[in-house]
Amino acid sequence: MRTLRNIISLILPVFIMAFSSCSVNDNTYDGEVTATLYDIVTFTGNDNGQAVFTFNQVDDTPEVTLRANGTLDDKRIEPGKRIYIAYQPVHGKAFVSDDIRLYSLASINNGTINTEESIADFPEWDRDKVYLLAAWRSGKYINLQTRLVYTKEPRKYRLVGDPETFGDPYPDVYLLHQLNEETDNFQRTFYASFDISPVWELPTCRGITLHVANSNLKQTKFIFKK
Repeated sequence: MRTLRNIISLILPVFIMAFSSCSVNDNTYDGEVTATLYDIVTFTGNDNGQAVFTFNQVDDTPEVTLRANGTLDDKRIEPGKRIYIAYQPVHGKAFVSDDIRLYSLASINNGTINTEESIADFPEWDRDKVYLLAAWRSGKYINLQTRLVYTKEPRKYRLVGDPETFGDPYPDVYLLHQLNEETDNFQRTFYASFDISPVWELPTCRGITLHVANSNLKQTKFIFKK
């Protein structure tokens, strides 16, 4: 049984390697080009010699199931984990269920929105800024691509809600990023995926308002609607 082994261990911060953006079909010069795709997906486990992944492209688009050309070591990456993959669909069409050629994958930061704490417990939640590159909803997950200052020291990096707003149509959720001490260093790229279902599934919820101490542009508030 073939096992896919090119896994980057989870390190904080996680640096995602650069991949080739496309590949030209064999034995051609000007022929059809198949794009390499990059997505945050859920590893659901191995089935009949194939690693299986699921994801929603954006918001509530239909769930896509991808079956790779080999298996993963499920002791290193447990089923249910969100990871970042580079791949090509066998039949060339993006965002539909298909077999894939899996080229690379990387562990990313996973988490579930914290409803036990309150953002009021972190009065300096916006001290250590986040350079936000992208934020999008994928089903019950909020995915983030950010640049953060590099340090080997542990840090707080999670979504924290404001319980006082949980009865509102658009509860407030905060991206908490706190270093143990202020650090002046270079930045690296992080990917993260947070399960927002504890708030998203509240009966009064029509969406969420995500607050980010964003050092990229002036936008610090992002609304995700159902």
